[in-house]
Amino acid sequence: MFATIHMIFVNAHADGRFLDEIATRGVPYILVNRRAGAHPSVTCDDCLGGRPAAEHLLALGHRRLAVIAGEPHPGTSTDRAAGFVDRWEPSSPAASTTRTCCIAHF
Repeated sequence: MFATIHMIFVNAHADGRFLDEIATRGVPYILVNRRAGAHPSVTCDDCLGGRPAAEHLLALGHRRLAVIAGEPHPGTSTDRAAGFVDRWEPSSPAASTTRTCCIAHF
């Protein structure tokens, strides 16, 4: 019998040293919804993902807002917030009032 070990990581806090160690040992793995250098990953376009939320709020007539994003470490929150702001600011005359705040553990 052969034992096969494959790993799927979904933890946003797996650091590069740990991933380097797994790669060095030859264990097959993939990161889900996280990018970390040259490590293999499957992700979505988080920046593009923020745009529909901005378009929806603009269509409802909203013109002033604050963006509250999650922890900046994984990048997904900041990328989504950036996509939102990139779509919002050119369309809103009150763009100068847009604020982005990153909050952990909400």
